[in-house]
Amino acid sequence: GFCNYDGTHRHVLAHKIGHDLYGLDVFADFLYFSDYSKGTIERVHKFTGGNRSTVIAGLSHPKGIQIVHPEKWPKKGSGNPCESNSTCAHLCVPSNTRQGYQCLCRDGMRYDDGECVFLSRPSTGSHDIVSVDGGIENPVFEPCEDTPMEPEMEDELAG
Repeated sequence: GFCNYDGTHRHVLAHKIGHDLYGLDVFADFLYFSDYSKGTIERVHKFTGGNRSTVIAGLSHPKGIQIVHPEKWPKKGSGNPCESNSTCAHLCVPSNTRQGYQCLCRDGMRYDDGECVFLSRPSTGSHDIVSVDGGIENPVFEPCEDTPMEPEMEDELAG
């Protein structure tokens, strides 16, 4: 099936296609999948779920599946839209937008007017360290036999 990113407008292609489905790939108008228990690679139409057919049979427990075809390869000369983009602060990914790319930010941040900003101000506890780039690190210190203790600590432990 398929739906919008927020889960709305769900459309079910087929119910109970198989018992042990492992691999899944899409090519042209079809959805291809492997059925572990039947030992087959099958396909259904990617929008209707119809036209189900077995593409390969007699396999020994197929798992992953990947369609390899020149049509699935990146187009020559299309380039990477992120190579010439210097506006993304954290991460640039190709997308189907007019620009051909989308700027993303790390967890806890959102893209706003050309920069990544915190969703909410990070809290800093007594042992947190705020790094130069705004991230928070929580260091863990463990005693090591090679590390000498402070003189005051030795007195407290002894007495």
